[in-house]
Amino acid sequence: MSNVATLARPYARAAFALASKASALASWSQSLQFSSAASLDARVAPLIGHPRLAADELVGVLAAPGCSEDQLQFLVVLADNRRLRCCRKSRHSSKVCVPKRNGRFA
Repeated sequence: MSNVATLARPYARAAFALASKASALASWSQSLQFSSAASLDARVAPLIGHPRLAADELVGVLAAPGCSEDQLQFLVVLADNRRLRCCRKSRHSSKVCVPKRNGRFA
């Protein structure tokens, strides 16, 4: 199985691009942190990838209160691609929304 960090990288880049375009880096960072914390919660973690739970139900649990439509759609894309586990990596890469000096990130 592929490393979650490797799987999460293109989604992190997409989140950064969307956040940059909307001039909403702080909001995206907060939303990613919320989704990460929710995905790591002992009550939620076992539900991610559960075959009997609809993806939209998980998106509702992982979405930050008051998140933007783009942030919600980002989670929908993760769910559609069975990559909600990538939310866990956003805790470590919440700095996705803070590029390095050269404008790049890991």
